[in-house]
Amino acid sequence: MFHADASLVITPYYVKPPQRALVQHFTHIADSVPLPMIVYNCPGRTGVDMKPETVAQFSKHPMIVGIKDATGDLSRVATIRELCGPDFAIFRYGVFLFLTPIPSLYLLFVQHLSYAATNPIQSIIF
Repeated sequence: MFHADASLVITPYYVKPPQRALVQHFTHIADSVPLPMIVYNCPGRTGVDMKPETVAQFSKHPMIVGIKDATGDLSRVATIRELCGPDFAIFRYGVFLFLTPIPSLYLLFVQHLSYAATNPIQSIIF
């Protein structure tokens, strides 16, 4: 039997919700699902960009433990770190940037999803 240690939840797409709706969306999921959650900001694929200030609002939720950011903007990573603190995990699109503890789980993103989809690799979980 397989089980999940965490979830990776992307922003809603097509509907292009405002920032306040993103806070409500992720908070509702975090309140409803008994898994640590990493939010995924991929505006190039979804048409929705989560601002660092928005991330800061829901980063205080105990079940929202990090973000995978695919904006390509390194200054944004520094802003998120400043606003969310050192315990909030930050992963960059395709490149490992920080390794942060997530309740008894370490995640390491070493390849972006298109590579992983075409070249199966073993999970790297420490």
